[in-house]
Amino acid sequence: MTKFKVAFTMDSKTLFLIMSKILPIEDLKVEEKFDPAELQAALHALAPKEQKVLAHKPKYRKGRASIPFSPDKGINKILLTHLAQRPHRATELRIHLKEGGFSPNSVGSRLQKLAHRGMVKQHGDGLWSLING
Repeated sequence: MTKFKVAFTMDSKTLFLIMSKILPIEDLKVEEKFDPAELQAALHALAPKEQKVLAHKPKYRKGRASIPFSPDKGINKILLTHLAQRPHRATELRIHLKEGGFSPNSVGSRLQKLAHRGMVKQHGDGLWSLING
């Protein structure tokens, strides 16, 4: 009688598929364990460039330069111009910002910044107006 020794590699999905067809297994729980020494050896076996990619630490972003506040430019100018005419709700001001080419989503935060600087105020009913107007 002749004996043969065969070695092959199979992924876990295929192996468990074959096992489920042959054996009457209903609840199979599989846990994969790694030996830390083997994992460290595999990392050292990689090329130095691949090690560098795996050991990459993100660089911290430098702080962005702050643009000085100007009520005569951009979104602030549009908001203050329309609030000088009459009080508006924030949703009404979104339309004017969109027409000016700015994101309408920044109305609330920009009005809060103007209020913090003492240029506008919010009334109890949701209207915004100039403090001097």
